[in-house]
Amino acid sequence: MAPSPSDTAGIERLVRTVRSDAEQRKRLVCNACFLSALVTLHPDVVAKPKGERRWRREELDALATHTARRIDDADQVHVIVGVDDLSVNIRYMKGSLVYLRAETNPPLRCMMYSSLPPPHGEEETLGAADATNDDDAEGAKGDMPAGPAKVLDASDASPDLVRAVLRCLNEDPSSTSDDCKADDPDSVATWRSKRVKDTLTETYGTYWHVVHDAKPFGAAVSVSQPGRKVICVRGKHSYLVWR
Repeated sequence: MAPSPSDTAGIERLVRTVRSDAEQRKRLVCNACFLSALVTLHPDVVAKPKGERRWRREELDALATHTARRIDDADQVHVIVGVDDLSVNIRYMKGSLVYLRAETNPPLRCMMYSSLPPPHGEEETLGAADATNDDDAEGAKGDMPAGPAKVLDASDASPDLVRAVLRCLNEDPSSTSDDCKADDPDSVATWRSKRVKDTLTETYGTYWHVVHDAKPFGAAVSVSQPGRKVICVRGKHSYLVWR
């Protein structure tokens, strides 16, 4: 049975724009794409938005992927979906950012944006650093930093990228650090996120993205080349890194 006009109006009010620098038409399109993905994959949530739900990363990944597929844009769009205010360290293309909130329980957040490609020459530099034969690659995989940080998904990550990210996440801030509260886990997680981005930028060049959170989040992101994305975890915080 088709929804009544009042039901349709209620569904349309389920998602609102929290922040955006995009033109109105783009905001409306992104809103509609996220809502459509939510209706398709989770009609039960849309029907009873106040009912509490525990989201898994795989479900949020699928929601981000289905949202991204619906967006017809000349520029590739990154989509991040989480259940908390997203902690991001990114650079986005002007006029592309749309940050949405669905009034579910817990509220879903969806961030969409486009990014500029790495400057010419930087990809070649990283590619050269990662170029190994099969035997070298197998040896590199076994030569990873030991510590509290672990890999969740390295299916599209080079050994050099995984190694660099783990080294950063294994670090701890100084108790006298001015830019981090060492006794605050969220502040420390943000400090580690910045360490990851700064280190990768210094080593391999610009336009790295880092998203982290202590709660589940999913993503559909476009990488500049294969081997440029990894998901790691330390403690309760997960870190998605890509370029």
